[in-house]
Parts: sequence; C-alpha cells; structure tokens
Amino acid sequence: MGKPKLLPALGRLPERTFERTQGCWNCTGWSRDLAKSWWSDKRQKDLEAALALSLESPLGEKDPKVADLRRMIDKVDHGVASGALGKCVGHGVATNGDPVGDLVVHNYLCSKWNGAQGASAARGGEAPDPLPAELEDKLS
Repeated sequence: MGKPKLLPALGRLPERTFERTQGCWNCTGWSRDLAKSWWSDKRQKDLEAALALSLESPLGEKDPKVADLRRMIDKVDHGVASGALGKCVGHGVATNGDPVGDLVVHNYLCSKWNGAQGASAARGGEAPDPLPAELEDKLS
C-alpha cells in the first residue's frame, strides 16, 4: 500500500480529518466572557513576574524565562481576543482524568460536555462525537 494522498487544497490526510459537532464552544461550562475577565487579572500578574525576572537577571529582557512569558502572554492575548480560548467552569477533564486548564481552546471535547442552548438542534440528534482518545484509536 502506498503513501496516503494529501488533500491538495488543505494539505491534510482525508482519513484523518474529523468534523466536530461538539466542543467547548457549545458546552454550558465554557465562557468567553469569563475568560476575558479572568485573563486580564492573570495577565497583569504574569507581566509583573516577567518584569521581576528581567530586573533580577543579568540578561534582562533577553532572559529565556522572560522571553517565554512574553510569548505566552501574547499567544493567550490573541486566543482570548479572538474567542478561541474560553474559561472552563464545567469541571472539564483531560483523557487521563486530570482537570483541564483554566483556559481551554474552543474545539476541545471532554467527557463532561453538556450542550449549550441550541446545541442539540445544531447537531440534529446525532450520536456524540468521539473523545480524543477514541479518535487516537481510530488513527492507530
């Protein structure tokens, strides 16, 4: 059997592309608004930590820890502003049972998913989407 062909326009393997009808974006435990307020408080603390590290380090702003913090802050800023990240208040869990982080990407799906208003109509009564570990089994 030969190498699988990529979809030309997307550059993805067709048998490894899955459409999601469930995810954090339509879960009752996920909130973009809470993410914005939570992140504005947390962001300030992270900036203060970066400032303290840069003042203590002989490398100043070029210290790798400071650069990592600034890069992370920028990525989370973009994620929260675009709505790609939200705050999970539904006690979401990862596949190993550990709680998800404070901010979760919109297309994540965990076993605690609970449909927001209109989610069932949009899904058309379909069976639940496979969880990430179940998708990994399909790809193996």
